[in-house]
Amino acid sequence: MRMNYEKPISKPVTIRATFNGTEVLKQDFAIGDTPAVEWNPPPKTSGVVQLYRIVDGKEIPSGRATYWGPDFLGAQMLVEKAKKLREEKKDWQARTLLIEAARLFEKFAPASADLAEAYENLWGICFFSKARSKNLQRRRQEALNWYEKQIVVIERQGDLSSLSGNLTNLSVMYARFGDRETALKRALRGLKLARELNDAGDKERIASWTQTGWHLIALGKLDQAERLVNEGLKRFAEDPNRAFLWKLKRDIHTERARLCQLKAEELWPEDACPL
Repeated sequence: MRMNYEKPISKPVTIRATFNGTEVLKQDFAIGDTPAVEWNPPPKTSGVVQLYRIVDGKEIPSGRATYWGPDFLGAQMLVEKAKKLREEKKDWQARTLLIEAARLFEKFAPASADLAEAYENLWGICFFSKARSKNLQRRRQEALNWYEKQIVVIERQGDLSSLSGNLTNLSVMYARFGDRETALKRALRGLKLARELNDAGDKERIASWTQTGWHLIALGKLDQAERLVNEGLKRFAEDPNRAFLWKLKRDIHTERARLCQLKAEELWPEDACPL
């Protein structure tokens, strides 16, 4: 970055430059000088150069330049740019930047919140964006893949509470895409962590019971579902959200009644009065 005066100065001037907040250049110029300075960051280094003029003891910002390189700070800069693109509804352009940012975070900070956030943005773009029917399955699978990567990062961080909640959320995504078996596996894993945390005061924790019960009912595992619901009703006896567990219990009885009806119709003699 350069600063060049066009003619000699009539007052003493000091020009200084900072890079990411650290002073990297400071030069004094006397009356009659024609100030000229230049400072550029090392190659492939990300950051912001800020130039200042100091005249009569007053420091005046006089120029700013941003430099990008394939490093941790560069990855953060890509994420910030991607966020602005998302605000402008340019999700697919943001996706390109986020993929590059994730690649850099994987290299420089594989257990960072920055990497988890990049993955979260990526699966969000794929999950919520519209797609033609021929591309829908591929888009859904990409969303699942990014979320699975986010789960790995959260595991590295050792945040069991977040891991439990995200596994439950991921199970819902699998269910929406028609893969109930994988949905149940993720939900059961999240439920195991929720039991270990044993925090009945966490209002989000009950979701581990409700979502797992939902998967079990859908897969016809009614006895297992009922045991889980009863456990949840006991554990969350004071939580108003236990209403969802009572609804699951109703669904279990409804499904059992349906199966009983089917069995009765199967056994009922053809010449008998209709059921």
